[in-house]
Amino acid sequence: MRTQTLKIMMISLIALASMFGTVGCSKDKKGNSSYSGYGFGGYGYGSTPGSFLALGNESSGRLQLGLEFGIVGGGAIGQSTPVQAGGELHVMQGLSCGYSGAGLAPGVWSVRTIQPGYISVDGALQSLVLEAQGPNGVARMTIANGMIFSLTPKTISCSGAPGFDELAAMVRVDTVNGFACNASFSVYLLGSASVCGGF
Repeated sequence: MRTQTLKIMMISLIALASMFGTVGCSKDKKGNSSYSGYGFGGYGYGSTPGSFLALGNESSGRLQLGLEFGIVGGGAIGQSTPVQAGGELHVMQGLSCGYSGAGLAPGVWSVRTIQPGYISVDGALQSLVLEAQGPNGVARMTIANGMIFSLTPKTISCSGAPGFDELAAMVRVDTVNGFACNASFSVYLLGSASVCGGF
């Protein structure tokens, strides 16, 4: 019971921090924003040496985000260690951006890092910018703040891949096909069977 209360408090704090957090991007000498994708893993979860897996489900059962994380340049996790991720976003019910014709359509979205974030030894995750390609285009998403909790036993993703820890985070959908999107969703661990639907 105490663990569940702590997780709910952590998710609430993450949601509040995400509302106030900002994430920058690299700019060239002319001031143009640029993102070079790292193309890290995600296909064949756990196949990259030194990688670790985490997933989270949205509470209403609309989606699941499963990611394989890896340290940029290899090595061990310290304080504010650069991290990248790749994986899948399973969308069971569409997520609207708040206006007609935009949002995340149902289906499987392929996720990769476009700007590394940071992870610390206690599992705190911040400033990770992701790109998801899916049924209706390309979405840019940010995990401003999150946590990775170790699970025993590990859990299984909607695609059937084993070995996942828990990802608790507020995920902001910044753009879909280049248009601003004011949507966000929280993920944490629920029974995957209730979330995966037809996947």
